Amino acid sequence: MSRGPGWVERTIAALFEGDSEAAFTVEELCEQVYGKAREPQHRIVVARAGKNLIGRGANLAWFRWSLGRGSQLVLYVPDNVMSYAKARIKSDPIPHGGTLEDALARHADYLQPGGVWWRHVEIRKAERAGDTERVELLRKQSAENLDQLAERLRTVGA
Repeated sequence: MSRGPGWVERTIAALFEGDSEAAFTVEELCEQVYGKAREPQHRIVVARAGKNLIGRGANLAWFRWSLGRGSQLVLYVPDNVMSYAKARIKSDPIPHGGTLEDALARHADYLQPGGVWWRHVEIRKAERAGDTERVELLRKQSAENLDQLAERLRTVGA
């Protein structure tokens, strides 16, 4: 029987309560929880604590852009577009160059209403709210955008 959230879970939860736009890699969480002196097993403890928080109903999610080696496991707030964007950038195995702020600036159009990442977050919000009509509308818009992109790529390659 569980005795409730442990100190690692409480520490992680407090980090997100303090900044709902945050996104943390496992390594960053280890630094926040354990400080500079940490052991390899701390990654396992932190990952387990994050998964436990999600299992307890916390509005958090894990993101891993690529399942291959070198990708980052990132914990973020799925209902917050800035947190989602940071998680996408941090988990991407392809270096973005520069700082996180530089990468966010280069992807600013994705964050605006109607943008790709904005739409992903809005779909998540609509799913949580049970708004199936909005989910369908947003997914239809995403499919249309993909079709437009595919058409542009075909014309470039022709």
